[in-house]
Amino acid sequence: VVNTASPVGMEEKLGMGAVHMGALFLAAYQDRYDVSDELFEEVANKHREQAASNPYAHVRKPMDPSIAGGEVSTPLRFGMVCPVSSGATAVLVGAEDDVPAGRPVVRIAAYGAVSDGYLGGSKGNYSSFEPLAILAERIYRDAGIMSPRDELDVVELFSPYAPMELMLLEDLQICGRGEAPALLRSGATRFGGELPVNVSGGVHSTNPGVAAQIAPVAYVALQLMGEAPGGRQVENARLGLAHSAGGAYFQFHTLTILAAR
Repeated sequence: VVNTASPVGMEEKLGMGAVHMGALFLAAYQDRYDVSDELFEEVANKHREQAASNPYAHVRKPMDPSIAGGEVSTPLRFGMVCPVSSGATAVLVGAEDDVPAGRPVVRIAAYGAVSDGYLGGSKGNYSSFEPLAILAERIYRDAGIMSPRDELDVVELFSPYAPMELMLLEDLQICGRGEAPALLRSGATRFGGELPVNVSGGVHSTNPGVAAQIAPVAYVALQLMGEAPGGRQVENARLGLAHSAGGAYFQFHTLTILAAR
């Protein structure tokens, strides 16, 4: 189904699947900021390294170098693309008064969703997810966040194609436009860094369809509850951001800000 996700009638005859749509964004980002293929591969390697400690991850070992570099759709290579997974995610939401005594919980500080146009031709700029940047402004305002990079402790992003993490970090104001490559190379977004991103390995390492959309919320919640899987607990994590996306050309985005009680 995903591989026939092009808008019916208008663009379906182009024969594009999800991976081609993802490549359009990454090619535009690469061209705009002169980003190398090697840096894209570095993002993928970070995800796979962090997934190695996650017992729930589908892919928990480095990609075999003999196949990782196989081109799928420029600039995407095989090692940058998520697997096809089976799985489930459950999040129990309720009133704070109903939580059993002694059970760690987190609070939903802010939540929102946004949608863009369905057709590929409706995008104004493929080097960023423009609707997400608009949503981020609103969500940060609702949560009372003035400086995301300084105030957030952990972030889980929906990036089925690993290099998308760079674009998402910029749209979410974690860094400025074109600054995500330098942020990655500084080590700030790795486990143990200034702002760990996709400590779980992200959807790039596990992609069980719709369940993958809620997985970032579950992973952030576990971090804030002090129950991170695989021992990858972010120290003193009190505030986290979870992102999910979907649809042809990634026109749907959701953001959730979670806070430790």
